[in-house]
Amino acid sequence: MIKDPLPLLPANADNQFAIRILTQPSLFVVDFVKSENAPFAVFTRDPFGHFLFLSPSARRILDRTSDELLQSSLFEFLSDATCNQKIRTLWTPQSSEENNSFTIELLGNQGSVLRIDVTETAVVSESHVIGFVGFMKRSDHSETGQLPDFEIDDRELMQRAASLSNVERQVAELVVDGHMNKRMANLLGVAVRTIETRRARVMSKMRAKSLPQLVQMWLRVRQIEAEGRISGSSD
Repeated sequence: MIKDPLPLLPANADNQFAIRILTQPSLFVVDFVKSENAPFAVFTRDPFGHFLFLSPSARRILDRTSDELLQSSLFEFLSDATCNQKIRTLWTPQSSEENNSFTIELLGNQGSVLRIDVTETAVVSESHVIGFVGFMKRSDHSETGQLPDFEIDDRELMQRAASLSNVERQVAELVVDGHMNKRMANLLGVAVRTIETRRARVMSKMRAKSLPQLVQMWLRVRQIEAEGRISGSSD
């Protein structure tokens, strides 16, 4: 999947070659990398952190569709882990580092937590960094799907869930299903700022310390409600 190309630089051979590396890297990599089952995902990005290209294996490795990632910012999927502080610094136009290796923590679908190793290098044209090319793979030092524990009994949990308004509950459901703020706004027909406000209220009312904890709580709410419906239908 390829996002819109970079704004055109002066039409010389060096610039055009650099742009092709960023927007059409599949022309320069072996067929193995083009496989959906490759052990890592190749990506390119602009200096502002927006993906320009993602290889097919990105869906499996990042637990997100390429469309989701290309239409948004990677920052929307970051957890609250301290290891993510480096990427928030590096993926800005002000970053002066041209070669980087680091680990990030992403929130996958259905509440999974993924640790991803990232390696990237700058694409330079006329002494200016115009983007980066790199790859991502699952970290060898972490497990997928491990959410932080929370100590709360089911009665208290359901009381917190009951305090949510209908629109806040809608947002909670969509958050757990892995939707981005922009997508939620489109689905519910409201502004992104409205979604952000409702999401903050959900976090407050559920007393969740982090997004992964909210996901874990709400998955338990779903389970309790499903069990209640099953037991109720059998009476």
